[in-house]
Amino acid sequence: MKILITGICGFVGSRIARALLERVPGLEITGIDNLLRPGSEINRSELRSKGIQFIHGDLRMRSDVEAIPACDWVI
Repeated sequence: MKILITGICGFVGSRIARALLERVPGLEITGIDNLLRPGSEINRSELRSKGIQFIHGDLRMRSDVEAIPACDWVI
């Protein structure tokens, strides 16, 4: 299963990603975040080390949305 998590580097998004990785074997997670909030960079490094694909982008920008790979669910 492929999941996209928006705002993945924020508090809620990063916690959801960690919890899903622990509970769902074989899950592929892609996250998108604009990295505007303080502390986002810290979470980005940790999430990448766990195998999560990261896209630096903004959902308000059409080109960033078009760069998102196909997924089954969006959170």
